[in-house]
Amino acid sequence: MNPYILLAGGVVYAASCTGAYFYGQHAEKNAVEAGQKAALVEAASEARANAEIDYSVQQELALEKQKHELLAQQKTRTVYKTVTADKGAADCRLNDQSYSVLLDSIRAANGASSPASASDGAVPASNGANGLQPSGGSDSAGRNSVDSEHLPTGPSSSR
Repeated sequence: MNPYILLAGGVVYAASCTGAYFYGQHAEKNAVEAGQKAALVEAASEARANAEIDYSVQQELALEKQKHELLAQQKTRTVYKTVTADKGAADCRLNDQSYSVLLDSIRAANGASSPASASDGAVPASNGANGLQPSGGSDSAGRNSVDSEHLPTGPSSSR
């Protein structure tokens, strides 16, 4: 046998093995890129679907908020119309019985022995710890006192 034919066969075999190696690398690289593209397309479609869900939820929340705001505006308008239509509803004056209960409560909070004892509208003065009149700050229990000069005398007085 001719040695050149054997040498040529060996070179062809080495070249085909090298070509197959590089072709395999190229095919593997293409397969990896195709897998990455498929994963990217899948992730993008999933993100798009999630975004559509989130958008629809946000739209529902926005509509719900608008509905509550509209309802609050309608209630406010209704109350406003009721108050402006009925001038007596805006007048917040107390009747005589309610006013006397209020004065009795103030007197009781300022230390009067009984509400009936101060029926003239004056708040009874209490003595301090040293036997002197308190200077209008607070009584012996630490409560703030109200000057009787500044109390209104009836429901018809201006406030």
